[in-house]
Amino acid sequence: PDRPMAAGIFVFKKRPDAEETSDNP
Repeated sequence: PDRPMAAGIFVFKKRPDAEETSDNP
C-alpha cells in the first residue's frame, strides 16, 4: 500500500498540476 501511495505523492510533489492527471480523485 505504501508503494502506490508514495508514487502518487511523489508525482504530486513533483508537479501540483499532476493531481489532475494522477489517479487521485
